[in-house]
Amino acid sequence: MFPEPEEDYDRKVITNIEMYGWHVVIVPEDNEGAGFAYTVGLTYSYGHAEIILFGLPQDVTHAVLNEIGDRAKNGTRVAPDTYVEGLLEDYDCGFVAVDKTQYREFLGQCRWLYGGNEFDALQCVWPDKSGRFPWDEGFSEELKSQQPNLGAAFAV
Repeated sequence: MFPEPEEDYDRKVITNIEMYGWHVVIVPEDNEGAGFAYTVGLTYSYGHAEIILFGLPQDVTHAVLNEIGDRAKNGTRVAPDTYVEGLLEDYDCGFVAVDKTQYREFLGQCRWLYGGNEFDALQCVWPDKSGRFPWDEGFSEELKSQQPNLGAAFAV
């Protein structure tokens, strides 16, 4: 059962979850930080953690989140502290659990759908061109601001 829609956007989210199993919320880059996007409905539809991804072009971000959604629909689960192939050309992505203290700022539509913080979320993290992740020594300094750390620690 879905919560009562508060605005037209909520109705769009519900419609997409009913039709596809999830919805992707896109938040453009602004003065406060990097652009990001996240899923809403993976937990509802498939019992899968919601996914948030920062700092890539919107079309790439949307495609990655939809690929994860398609995999969840087919029974493939992404777990925290793992790497997944095939989401970005030539690079693996790492996944870390998002700390629930970050939900209010970054996962508002999920909080609306689930009535609070009773869902799991993972941050999809991408490497620099040398294949290093933010938790690796030598990761590109200029890219660090593009992927804020929403977990307790990057420890994949």
